[in-house]
Amino acid sequence: QVRTVSRTLKAGPFEERALGVLGFAYYEVGDLQKAKENSLAAEKLARELHQRRDQMAWLLNSGRAYGATGQSGLAREDYEKALALALEFHDDAIAAKCLHNLTQMELAHGTIAAAEHYHNQSRSLHPEGDDVRDQTLDEAGIAAAKHDWPRAEALFLELLPQVRKVPRLTWSIQASLARLYVAQGKTASADQWFQRGIETMVEAAAKMKKTEFQIVMLDSWPIFDDYIAFLESQGQPERALQVAQMARARTLAEQLGFKRQRESARTWVARIEAMLRKKKAVILAYYEGEHEAYLWAITSKHLKSFKLGVSQNELETLADTYQHEVQ
Repeated sequence: QVRTVSRTLKAGPFEERALGVLGFAYYEVGDLQKAKENSLAAEKLARELHQRRDQMAWLLNSGRAYGATGQSGLAREDYEKALALALEFHDDAIAAKCLHNLTQMELAHGTIAAAEHYHNQSRSLHPEGDDVRDQTLDEAGIAAAKHDWPRAEALFLELLPQVRKVPRLTWSIQASLARLYVAQGKTASADQWFQRGIETMVEAAAKMKKTEFQIVMLDSWPIFDDYIAFLESQGQPERALQVAQMARARTLAEQLGFKRQRESARTWVARIEAMLRKKKAVILAYYEGEHEAYLWAITSKHLKSFKLGVSQNELETLADTYQHEVQ
């Protein structure tokens, strides 16, 4: 409403800030496309209005949205621009956030030296509040990347109580703990933490009033990806398929009034196989993960899973290219 009124009154600064706030809000609920659109529009307007302090905030927001959708090159570009402005204006808070996001990006790419470079830069600032927490998160990530398991575990566990009111961060740390235990061969602990992370986000989504935001929140973040990959690596394709189907259908099913049944994966697949025997049919199911896509083929007697060797972003690019050619 503020944006509409601002545009009607030709109040550029108000529209710019409304767009920026919208971009951040959409990012928080997981609507990453709208987060990008609004943040980029806000940054463009701030640039035109010479509102450079606002510009660095909206560049930070667009960088986050780009990063969350796998567009790391564009994310890095926006983070670096925002960082340059923050250093120019001596805004340690924005600078710390940029450096945190750059550190996390390098950790995701496995470039530990670059991650340490950004982390050391952030330590030269004077962070407060959440920025101190983010530095600890970076320190934990670097320790994990260096296989300093005890240090990483202690830091992640120390952080959990600090982020309990922020579901996305809670999930992220729980998933990090799960990956930490996978790397150490502690599969039971890993399974437990993967499930805790999923429940954190599912419960957060259930509290949202609008169904479309519930669906977007569960669909936009890679909440289920690592757990599915873990189950496949453990030779549990039935459970991996069950989790993939839960990821796809959970919010819609519950909205329609169906209650979730706690059924073993083997029993669930056996019911499907029995149905296929009657119908003389085969089912193909797939799941698009951030880094890998999976296909499950179910017949009346067997279930077999396949890694497709393609990421979600690559599939979407192929689909967009095909659609463009058809049109």
